[in-house]
Amino acid sequence: MKEEKLVCPICGEPTFIYFGNPRKDRLCAKHGQMAKNGEIEQCPDCGKWHNANEECECHDHKANKSDFEKINSGHEFCIVCHDKTPQGKLQCKNCYYETVDYMNGLNKNSSMSEFRDYYYNLKDVIYRMKDFEKVKSNCNKLIAIAYQNANSNDDNMLLSILEKDITKIIETKKPKEAKENNIDLTATEKDEQRESIYPTIDGHRVKSQMEVDIDNALWNATIMHAYEQPIKEFIYERKKCDWFIPITGPKKGIYIEYWGMKSEKYLKDRKEKEELYKKYNVPYVGIEKDAPKDSNFINIIIQELQRKAYEYFGFMPEWKK
Repeated sequence: MKEEKLVCPICGEPTFIYFGNPRKDRLCAKHGQMAKNGEIEQCPDCGKWHNANEECECHDHKANKSDFEKINSGHEFCIVCHDKTPQGKLQCKNCYYETVDYMNGLNKNSSMSEFRDYYYNLKDVIYRMKDFEKVKSNCNKLIAIAYQNANSNDDNMLLSILEKDITKIIETKKPKEAKENNIDLTATEKDEQRESIYPTIDGHRVKSQMEVDIDNALWNATIMHAYEQPIKEFIYERKKCDWFIPITGPKKGIYIEYWGMKSEKYLKDRKEKEELYKKYNVPYVGIEKDAPKDSNFINIIIQELQRKAYEYFGFMPEWKK
């Protein structure tokens, strides 16, 4: 049998081979580098490669009013949680409100390619999650990304594949009765760590642009901090903070919480956590989503950290980068 010749699907040049292994996408060296740089991308529908700042020739994804009406109508049950939907909408009220919260945390100035990359990366992460509640919540995040991309870039491509993607995810990840009470907590923790997308100056990967700003501000103020750490004082509760500022060591310090959402489940978790901070007399700084984001915002946070440090520990450490 004659061996198939590996050539680039774009230009027909030989496929780039690295240490004896050809590229799986069969791109040549030139187009492989262009793909790495984000200059070209592969259409998820037809598989053809095209310029990242242009639509694939197989279809036009420009958003219009009829497209939005078609996507968001005719549904008896929520596409994410399968609760009854109002007036045939895509989501129930709770899932919709969570999606709006996620949209408010997205960078509306992101490019079409950035939104698409975010969507596909998050979709891959969801398939590795063990906790079905996390799966559903992140499906709402996928919807938020797709809608914000359409609003910001007049690009309807993610919306066109959204329903099919989420239906497949929910069916694939839905827990079986026999496994519902046997969740692998170790695997779940690892999956939660992978779900954060936005990079910060010091390498943390956080969940929204506002968290990027807060994390970077702590770094710029030379305040040592750890992201998403277990709250050790909550002895019988499995809770994590947004940031931990060590004062007298790795187990004693100040916690920071950014209250960035307003969905029913999120507000319930917030109430439980605030009650635990009070019960165990643990110092923490809460940052509201609706707080004014002016130039003085970060200074107020840092001043509040210093005040808590002196109140609970008698001093505020000085760190060097």
